[in-house]
Amino acid sequence: MSITTDVYNKKANELKTEQYNIKVRLDKVGKANDEFSITVNYLLDISSRAFELFKSSEIDVKRKIINFVFSNLVIDGKNLEFSIRKPFDKFVNLSKGSNWLRQQDSNLRQSG
Repeated sequence: MSITTDVYNKKANELKTEQYNIKVRLDKVGKANDEFSITVNYLLDISSRAFELFKSSEIDVKRKIINFVFSNLVIDGKNLEFSIRKPFDKFVNLSKGSNWLRQQDSNLRQSG
């Protein structure tokens, strides 16, 4: 069985088009990954300085920070009830799990 030149050229063009489309998708994924990393770093930076930012802010900025982090703020008698918006809820829940505990090193060395 032999392949004609036309069939070969058609298949080659289809594969080149598919290869180009895959490259475009990979570029988009790479860009999205870079943007995600920048956003996470920015979020961590702001979160680590949240108290300082809140303390030094004017009332209207404090209100915006509170509304940005919390939802469903309700005073029930003497208790304040609230929900924490995503992704800030993940920070609160970190202390409840051991996901951030360091794993044992695979290069164990004897001390002394």
